[in-house]
Amino acid sequence: MKKVGIVMGSDSDLPVVEKAIGKLKEYGVPYEVHVYSAHRTPVQAAEFSRTAQEKGFGAIIAAAGKAAHLAGALAANTTLPVIGIPVKSSTLDGLDAHGHPGGHGRHRRGSQRGPAGHSDPGRL
Repeated sequence: MKKVGIVMGSDSDLPVVEKAIGKLKEYGVPYEVHVYSAHRTPVQAAEFSRTAQEKGFGAIIAAAGKAAHLAGALAANTTLPVIGIPVKSSTLDGLDAHGHPGGHGRHRRGSQRGPAGHSDPGRL
């Protein structure tokens, strides 16, 4: 059976991932827990996700607060599924970890261009 990698942005995120750890134990799924930050240890985080599949991992769970870049940073370096868990770490109760409310913003604009390079509002 493949392992699940649980990656936290800091050790203070442990209470959030303990429920996931409990379920993995309950179902007999092997796992490893690591602390990597997309901001403080980006090279180590990238290396972990880049080599995870060859080390026997089948999926990665990433728990981080604030902007929650960790899940995306890990997913950018692997083809394994990466599940992001937002962690309450500010007055926004974890909503800041989901990105812009309603999915608007610059992430969608560049890919919504018509043949002449102009925005096509009908495709949004």
